[in-house]
Amino acid sequence: MFETQENTDLGQNLKTNTKTPPGEFELSESRKAVTNSAEPVVLHGYTATRMVLFRDVCDTIRKYAFVSSELPVIVSLEVHTNREQQQLMVDIMDESFKGMLCDPIDLPDDKGNTKPTKPELPSPSALLRKILIKVKYSPPKPEPEEAPLPGSADAESTESNENAMTFSPDSDDEAAKVIRKPEKLSKIIDSLSQMGVYTRSCHFKSFSQVEAALPTHVFSLSEKALLQIHKEEPSSLFKHNQNFFMRAFPRGLRISSSNLDPALFWRLGVQMVALNWQTMDAGMMLNEAMFANTDGWVLKPEGYRRHSIPSQSPLASAGTSRLSVEFFAGQDIPTPKGVEDAKFHPYVKCELHVESDISTDGRAKDGEYKQSTKPSLGCDPDFQREVLRFDNIPALTPALSFVRFKVMQGERFARDEMVAWACIRLDRLGSGYRFVHLFDSKGMQTKGVILVRIDYSWKVKDIAVPVAKESSVTASEGKGSPKKLEHKILHGFHKKLSLQ
Repeated sequence: MFETQENTDLGQNLKTNTKTPPGEFELSESRKAVTNSAEPVVLHGYTATRMVLFRDVCDTIRKYAFVSSELPVIVSLEVHTNREQQQLMVDIMDESFKGMLCDPIDLPDDKGNTKPTKPELPSPSALLRKILIKVKYSPPKPEPEEAPLPGSADAESTESNENAMTFSPDSDDEAAKVIRKPEKLSKIIDSLSQMGVYTRSCHFKSFSQVEAALPTHVFSLSEKALLQIHKEEPSSLFKHNQNFFMRAFPRGLRISSSNLDPALFWRLGVQMVALNWQTMDAGMMLNEAMFANTDGWVLKPEGYRRHSIPSQSPLASAGTSRLSVEFFAGQDIPTPKGVEDAKFHPYVKCELHVESDISTDGRAKDGEYKQSTKPSLGCDPDFQREVLRFDNIPALTPALSFVRFKVMQGERFARDEMVAWACIRLDRLGSGYRFVHLFDSKGMQTKGVILVRIDYSWKVKDIAVPVAKESSVTASEGKGSPKKLEHKILHGFHKKLSLQ
């Protein structure tokens, strides 16, 4: 699975008045190319966003694609240009991405016609510093045969056959006429389509269609369509995603740029879950937890990968898990704008995002299990060792489950405001005494931390990563005296020592 952006263009989705210099706009996972009189431009279709030259987008991607990681970057194109402009797009990408594009895998046959091959998809490590173009796949068509020369045997044969075509005057005109329709041209020219080497976008009809067996295909489905397919063919969907790429994107009615629940689709095996990065909501927080401290690519859990045979449905398993969080204190909690420290009453809302019955709306909502601490006071609050316990949690896949901490400002006459947050994947959740580092409401890391003590026991589903014998999924308190360790940590915490 890998991080995926959806239509994060030049500010808000519907309109923007910002003049964004080339090289400083956010790279979008999905952009629409349209036509002007000179070169293709990029914008968020059917909205009032400003356009940017396609050439500038490509140059910016080249400049920043591999600054923090050499793992491959996928550029997804939604093309609405004419054929001449599409060829310009090919020329621009050949120039901007020179040395970064993948070599073609469809080799010509004896007649010079290319045929789609069925290669094994390479590992990301084999595609370092490569830019993969995801574009609609247009199967190559054989070149038309040359017309026979006049007077040749073939020409005489053709003429004879044509002269032999007679129609009865009594026959129905519509039935008698032979209409030779010109071959319909593909909306995507062959040279642009062939740039989609390992990521060929194909329209989904069914899991039995020819393209569904090609390793290079990618099905892109809206959240609503994907959930409907899961409802009708859950086994086929999961099996497909064990072997091939699939992309989920937000439905078009999300005009406020809200996000779907990515964990819901990750659990269906979807690798690319596109999110609106400009909205720091529950969906983006889960995304941050999924890909934290990675280069944007994460190996799927065992059972979700190719050659894995799950013993049962990924949504059905028996057993329970538990989690308890003891809250000691906070430090440097960011205060709401315009609120004095003496009037700041923070409390922590703790939520668990685990498997549950799949809804049909895909909304990124609060976790199924949630509790809150009592309000405290100030930016260095004392939570009085309050303990929040979550019991009887269904069996889960830790790598696809999350705990979310939200620091809220209690309001008497208005909705409580979130001032900071943290989200952690359960397989990365440490036991014992821990500092939880906080982000602000815009997704930026702050100095704020919360000191907690974590204790848990997971009932891991059969489809999840097996637990090694030398380790245990049950959190232990660790070595040494808990009382002495607690005193030492609290003493250092309140002296505001450097936090690591």
